[in-house]
Amino acid sequence: MITKNFTVKIVILLALFGLTLPAANGAKFIEGQHYIEIPFSDSLNTGKKVEVREFFWYGCPHCYRLEPLLGEWLKTKPKAALFVRTPAFLPKWEIHARLYYTLEALDKVDALHGKFFASVQNSKQKMSNKADIVSFVTSNGVNKADFLKAWDSFDVDKKIRTAQQLGQKYGIRSVPNMVVDGRYVIGADSAGSQVKMMQVVDYLVDKIAKQKK
Repeated sequence: MITKNFTVKIVILLALFGLTLPAANGAKFIEGQHYIEIPFSDSLNTGKKVEVREFFWYGCPHCYRLEPLLGEWLKTKPKAALFVRTPAFLPKWEIHARLYYTLEALDKVDALHGKFFASVQNSKQKMSNKADIVSFVTSNGVNKADFLKAWDSFDVDKKIRTAQQLGQKYGIRSVPNMVVDGRYVIGADSAGSQVKMMQVVDYLVDKIAKQKK
């Protein structure tokens, strides 16, 4: 009997295998079809690096399914790529954005980002209130006083406002989405799949990196 867990594992393995393959036949991706140019693109101060910005939400199952693919991509990403996570912003999502930036302030993203994602997606607790979040982080070794101080800090407030502004500027209305160099938006729907989305990211990073030489 094939279990649901077995099926999910097979899907993830196939996706990871697909991510290691180049775009079929070296095909070039098409603007307006596989990715969208932002009308008023940013001029980023990243030197020869090409910023790759992921917009995500902890409550999004599609974002959660992207995590293993993204993890593999980060191990082999183009040298020119500069990766940045950004919590997408809607009013009901603000609490998760605040959590992410609080973890960042405490240098706990690597330790707790994946754990919190899994907790939200794999349990009945959606972690949509402060009490649940505080309980989660303290049970994972974070000092409560340090967490609450960072949670209410000016720096975290500022980063939340910046995330909101970036989402509006880039026209982010769904997640997950990737923005390359402040110029192009790629989603799984436009690319064709999450695997192809990451292939489009690589294609654009390579294209832009050559322009910056």
